Amino acid sequence: MDKRKNNGGNSTKSTGVDKRKNPYKQAIENAITDEELEAVIKMLYTKSVTDKDVNAAKELLNRCLGKSLDTKEINHSGAIQNILNLGNGIKPDKTTT
Repeated sequence: MDKRKNNGGNSTKSTGVDKRKNPYKQAIENAITDEELEAVIKMLYTKSVTDKDVNAAKELLNRCLGKSLDTKEINHSGAIQNILNLGNGIKPDKTTT
């Protein structure tokens, strides 16, 4: 029995543009040779190293390693201090540092 009809109403077929498929992939593969692609990669490397071009370095690393995830450092020291002060009976607005 086909269980796709019991998937909660989510269609297994895309409507409109199917983002899972790249219609231009074959055209791109036909338009550039391996040697030309290698030349582009070498150009990005050269530009990033000799010209110290940060954007070229980012593009090269993003293409080779994948895009990095943005990380945010969250400082909880103020919140933790407020919790500790509340445990000691001190209101957060009455703290002195």
